[in-house]
Amino acid sequence: MTIQRFSDLPLSDSTLADLAHLGYSTPTPVQAHALPAVLSGSDLQVKAETGSGKTAAFGIGIIEKIDLNNSQPQALIIAPTRELCNQITSAMRTFGRSKANLRVLTLCGGTAKHPQRDSLKQAVHIIVGTPGRLIDHLQSGHLHLDSMQIVVLDEADRMLDMGFAPQIGDIVGHFPDQHQTLLFSATFDQQARELANAITDDPVFIEVEPEQTPENLKQKLCRCTNENRNQTIHNLLIAQQFSACIIFCNTKKVCHQLRIYLRNMGHAALTLHGDLEQNEREDILVQFAHNSATILIATDVAARGLDIEAVPGVINYDVPTDPATYIHRIGRTARAGLSGTAITLCSNQETHRWERILELQETVVDPILSRDAQGKPAIFAPFKTLCILGGRKQKLRPGDLLGALTKDEKLSRDHIGKIDVMQNVSYVAIVNSYAKQALTQLQAGRIKGKKFRVKILN
Repeated sequence: MTIQRFSDLPLSDSTLADLAHLGYSTPTPVQAHALPAVLSGSDLQVKAETGSGKTAAFGIGIIEKIDLNNSQPQALIIAPTRELCNQITSAMRTFGRSKANLRVLTLCGGTAKHPQRDSLKQAVHIIVGTPGRLIDHLQSGHLHLDSMQIVVLDEADRMLDMGFAPQIGDIVGHFPDQHQTLLFSATFDQQARELANAITDDPVFIEVEPEQTPENLKQKLCRCTNENRNQTIHNLLIAQQFSACIIFCNTKKVCHQLRIYLRNMGHAALTLHGDLEQNEREDILVQFAHNSATILIATDVAARGLDIEAVPGVINYDVPTDPATYIHRIGRTARAGLSGTAITLCSNQETHRWERILELQETVVDPILSRDAQGKPAIFAPFKTLCILGGRKQKLRPGDLLGALTKDEKLSRDHIGKIDVMQNVSYVAIVNSYAKQALTQLQAGRIKGKKFRVKILN
């Protein structure tokens, strides 16, 4: 069964009103196919790319089924990274905005366990977590899944790639006999298929074709040498003028070296790699999402589990060793009907890798030349991001930050971009030329009558 409108589903009036308020009128393909099965109680195996709308495909159904009078966790969503967990948690709260007493709790590493344990002692309806931290709380006896009705494994293939198979097996052992399992994965290799078949019972299988098409994704190959690779990247960035671009490198050492080079050339570049502390990683991703940096340089491992929207360009600094990695990298652009460009740099020594990738490609990959930038400036990052050391736990809301910034009328709403309020920290994007003024204003003033530490992220 598929649907044309959300109103075709047996959803409550409050849920339909929430969806209408959010501008959700026509479901995406994965939502149209999956939601009827979710609501009917069937187990699901769904093959769908990141960015296809799958969070709503399981999230709307979960919200509809939650019993607010039951204070025990009724839904568990397992995801590979803290960033993805935070995105899912935010989405679940948004989908259930009219349910005043709905409690969604995030259980991830990188933060202290003690506050999470305290939260588990209170009423919790939905838990979103990473495998490692979920195991910690299960083994310590602070997390109980006796009332669990729905379990979601999101980005199952990435969790397996990251070595979480043993932890997932341990978590499954705590599920009650009767529960619904929804498994979402971008790929279904043998390992993912075995996991899916082991934890689902008579599942409905749904496959949603990627939204990328040859018409909206342009793949290009740029020949280079190892000696001029950095200069080639600089020239391409100047020529392409991407408002946002992800550059993939095979190693974190190369990521670090490329960041230094590009920043020296005037580019607003940040690096994402496995050695970063969790708060550093979060700062970097927020700056990229806020348009405070135009370039994100990342390894494949560091980029797993990210859901970054509307990236017009992807550049492969080097040819990946695995053709499947290439497909995953270029899948970061040309999403949701938008156009995008994926450029791969290739030296003579990497030609054999590129030929293996071409064997799997049915589309034409055009050559592109790296022309001298001739002193043209790098693209300007329009915003700076302010970091306020206070968040939801300190009762801050986006409106509080907006009010504190605009109360003296020195700054207007037009000077302020995205606002993200996390558990203990908040981020505000400020038009670049007004960032220092905004910093001074918040440092000198108060937010909801309290002083908070504020800094500009660089």
